[in-house]
Amino acid sequence: MKTLLVLRHAKAAHPESGSDHDRPLTERGCRNAVEAGTVLARHALAVDLILSSTSERTRQTVEHLLPASGLNCAPVFDRELYHASVPQLLSVIQALPENCLTVLLVGHNPGLSELVSVLTGWIPSFPTAALVQLDLSIDTWGEISEHTRGQRQWLFNPKDATGF
Repeated sequence: MKTLLVLRHAKAAHPESGSDHDRPLTERGCRNAVEAGTVLARHALAVDLILSSTSERTRQTVEHLLPASGLNCAPVFDRELYHASVPQLLSVIQALPENCLTVLLVGHNPGLSELVSVLTGWIPSFPTAALVQLDLSIDTWGEISEHTRGQRQWLFNPKDATGF
């Protein structure tokens, strides 16, 4: 079995000028990222890999999450995850190292909520900083596809503080 943690980046500032890719977190986004890290710490999961989009808001989400989570792995930033579709996300997941049992994937909507829906049959409310644990009945990451059915274990939604 493999475990996939899916985290949507925390609340970002509206673009005033510059690119969407460079949008930073708001103050609330920073707080919510820390809360998501606290949720990870409470669930005491051994995360083998953190894989994140390269956008500024996903980078900052990871930076704020890490100290609160107690996780001990360096994040890997992948440009392919920036606004990735479900097929792109599945392709990235299929290429994950097999020695990783639990992976934290940090990215953007609508791709992430659609991925969760495809893997579980559940249509989530997935606001910024939402975090969900999916247990997947696969032996290798290469097996994951749109036909894989996973089990949702819990959801942290910062808007209603569930998942604790």
